[in-house]
Amino acid sequence: MRIAVFTDTFYPMMNGIVTSTTSFLKELTARWHEVLVIAPYNEWIENFQEENIKIATLNWMKAFFYPEFKITVWLKRSLNVYNIVKEFDPQIIHFHTQFIIWFHWIMIWKKLKKPIVGTFHTYIADEWYLKHIWAQNSLIVKSFSRKYNNLFYNESDLIICPSENSKKELLKNKIKNKNIEIVPNPLPFSIDEIIVENDFIPNINWENIILYVWRLATEKELDIAIKSIQVVKEQIPDILFLIVWKWPNEQEFRNLVEKLELQWNVIFLWAIPHEKLIRSDIYVKSKLFLTASSTETQWITILEAMGFWLPIIWVDEKWTWELIDNGVNGYKFKKWDFKAIWDKIVHILKDEETLKNLWRNAFYIAKCFNVKDMTDKLENAYYNLLKR
Repeated sequence: MRIAVFTDTFYPMMNGIVTSTTSFLKELTARWHEVLVIAPYNEWIENFQEENIKIATLNWMKAFFYPEFKITVWLKRSLNVYNIVKEFDPQIIHFHTQFIIWFHWIMIWKKLKKPIVGTFHTYIADEWYLKHIWAQNSLIVKSFSRKYNNLFYNESDLIICPSENSKKELLKNKIKNKNIEIVPNPLPFSIDEIIVENDFIPNINWENIILYVWRLATEKELDIAIKSIQVVKEQIPDILFLIVWKWPNEQEFRNLVEKLELQWNVIFLWAIPHEKLIRSDIYVKSKLFLTASSTETQWITILEAMGFWLPIIWVDEKWTWELIDNGVNGYKFKKWDFKAIWDKIVHILKDEETLKNLWRNAFYIAKCFNVKDMTDKLENAYYNLLKR
């Protein structure tokens, strides 16, 4: 099968879309499918070299509202990409982002008459994302974002959702296209093959490390997690909240840490490349994974954490709460319920038997999302679409 993949975000950028997309693509090409990736140009993109994956790039300009986000533009390079896609002659065109790159496929779709797949990674009308353009209180912008989002998915022949709740959210917002398949994001590594190679944090010997990995962005609501750590510290003084990542709102959270006088209990690491991160000792030295984000369709970092036996502490919100089974592989809480969050963290860290049970269950649940089984689901969705 020949698959053309369009995405506004790709290697070397690190986020859930890139991790999920590349994991699927590597497994698809291992099954002898051919893939053409169309993404914004960058000087490092040629370093991404996988057999049977070709890359074509588009011109872009930097977005004012989000670091590293690229707005693709229609220039001479775009016409060349059209010719590359035409020569590649894909059987499936798969879009992973509904932003500006989407306009590039309108002409291709009309000319080539190929079936279109759109994956629902992010709900762009969510108020937490609209905060980046200072429009969270604008009814006009919210309405436009919702209609634009629906337009994108209504024009797709097949919608891929990573979770049942993300599907419900699309339907709740009155999308007309009901051709939706659930294909969860895959755990991006084979648990049995991971070898921890790096003594990455040799000078951090704290007994009780709680981990957070991903963007330091407003929509991740990291302030809730930090405020919870402040209270946990009163009962477990040697608590350490380890934050792995940077931009775009790092300074905002650093200021909060200083305000709460948590400089010795909260450490900000840098944006560690994914391959190095999963082979480091960061996950294995941690005991829990804590996040309060309510905007994820299915957070891959959660799967990674569970793959390293970490129980999850998370808010019980509309998106991926189905990943967490209360008391089995973690706990879910209502947003802003600080007392419940820090109460449970303290209980888990002080009760070794509870912690061991959560560790064990987290690991076995993560194995259910292995990349081979998830690619089976995606592959079947492709084949079923081609049969219509």
